[in-house]
This record gives sequence, C-alpha cells and structure tokens, in this order.
Amino acid sequence: MRELRRHIGDESAELDNPNSRRQDFLLTRHYIGRLGSHLKAAKILTTAGWRMPNLFENITIQTRPSSPPSLPPLVDQLMTVNGIITRMIRNDPEKTLRYQEHLANMDAKFKILSRFRAQFQDKNFKPRGHAELILLEYFYKYQVPFVDNDRFIACSKPACYCCYHYISVHPGGFVRPASHGVRHLNWRAPDLIDETDIQEKNHQRDVLNKVIDQIRDEALRQIEQRRGPSPWHPDSTTGITSSMARNTIAEGASESGLSSDNDTLSNEAESLTGDVASDDELSFFGRSSNSNGISSSLERTPESIGNLRK
Repeated sequence: MRELRRHIGDESAELDNPNSRRQDFLLTRHYIGRLGSHLKAAKILTTAGWRMPNLFENITIQTRPSSPPSLPPLVDQLMTVNGIITRMIRNDPEKTLRYQEHLANMDAKFKILSRFRAQFQDKNFKPRGHAELILLEYFYKYQVPFVDNDRFIACSKPACYCCYHYISVHPGGFVRPASHGVRHLNWRAPDLIDETDIQEKNHQRDVLNKVIDQIRDEALRQIEQRRGPSPWHPDSTTGITSSMARNTIAEGASESGLSSDNDTLSNEAESLTGDVASDDELSFFGRSSNSNGISSSLERTPESIGNLRK
C-alpha cells in the first residue's frame, strides 16, 4: 500500500477523469477496505447483543417500500447561468449581475452546466428517495417510539449532503447523522405516505424550503469564493485492518492530501481488532462527530448549484 501511494501522483481524483492514477488507487483501497467494514459491522452487532440482550428479545422486523424512481428535471431554455442566479437572488439587480459573472467564469472552467445537462439527459438518470428519509417520515407521521427516546435513524452508510440537511431541519428533532457530504444529483424527497393528507404535504414543503435555503446559501458562498471541485471521495466508510490504517492510511493522508474520509479510516481501525472497544462506539456509531456534521472541506463541489434547479 505504501509503495502504491508513492506512484499515484498529485492530480485531482475526479470520477470524470479516466486517466487519474489517484482515483484508481482510491477506488482500489476503498473496495478492498469495504471487506473490513462488513467484519466491523458484524462485531458491533454481536457485541450489542451481549451488552444489551433486551434489544434482541421478541423482536420483529418490518420493512417499508422504497420510493420508485421519478422522472429527471426538465432541461429547457431556463437552465442557463443567468437563469439559475436570477431564481436564486430576488430583487437585487446589482448582486444578481455580480454572481452571474462569477458563475459564468466558473462554468467556463469547470463545465458545470454541460455536466448537469449530460446527467439529466442520461436515460439511466432516475431520481430516488433515500432509505433513511423514508424511515424518518414514517416514524414521524405515526409517532413510533424510540428506545430510551434516542431519536436516531440508523443507516448502513453516512448520510448524503441533502439527507443530512433534511434531517437537520426536520421538526421531529432527530439526531443529526454523520455525513460524507456527497451531493447526489438524483436525490429527491421521499414519497408522501398519504398523498391526500394536506398537512403532510405542507410539512414536506416546509422542510424542503428550509433545505433549499441552506443549499442556496452554501452555493452562493461557493460562487463568491469561486472554489473548484474537491478531490473525489467515496460515499461509504472504508473498513481496513488496524495495521494498514495506522501505518499507511493515516500517514498517506498527511503526505498526499487525500480526502477527509481518511480521518474516518484511522478512527475505525481502532475497533477492528478484538471486540468493540467501548459503549461509546455502540452509542455513536454512524452519528455526526462534530457540531456541523459535514466537514467544510466537503462544500467544494459545484454540484450544489444544481440542487437549486428545482
């Protein structure tokens, strides 16, 4: 692993760069490491069974249907640099013009609109609701009780950028999850449980308006600073053996400037040998590790602008 790292180069690891050696290395390391993440998940589950056996007595497992994919946003004459900024900024011509110029410069460099158009016109592009939000809205609508009133919705991977903000602004008071900060252009809100319920419709509208406000503020800040895309990083945590994580991954993160996922790798490595280290790991596995939940370094991709298309 150390020897491979010396040959990966310093170029950006973006998915649309087929010649990126760093991308190849990151993907290889991540997929190998995923084998270790399954081992860790099994250890956490069995350890929880020993320490909290009451949670595993007389249990039943119920499922909720996934949201079917929906049609992608329409690509029309309004999808322009000027059109996007005009919808984002109201009643301030001077500010609107300034941001239009900034975004035009970014688009010339990073091909933002062409990337959006290509994805929206892809026949395989199908917006989907994410699992944690389907469960969250079901628990909220029917006031399903939580053990010890711990209002945490667990998921097999950290929340995406939009799910994190959706949970953060939701009136249900749910625990903020950890987030990998990746913007999925095919993200959408979960389906309404009862489409005839006006109160449920208004509730989802209010939550989405708050999420859009947050996205708009961060997108305008990114445009103002004219920040380019950050290096690619996976949207799931990477399990890896403790020796590799301590001696290779942590060392490589400081040397080559890899994405913030490596901090997670180093922390995960501590619990991969032997049983789960402490009750804290059982209590906080998958939760946000800081007050903001999303690292500020994960705000650097221009994809956030596309979420304002709706």
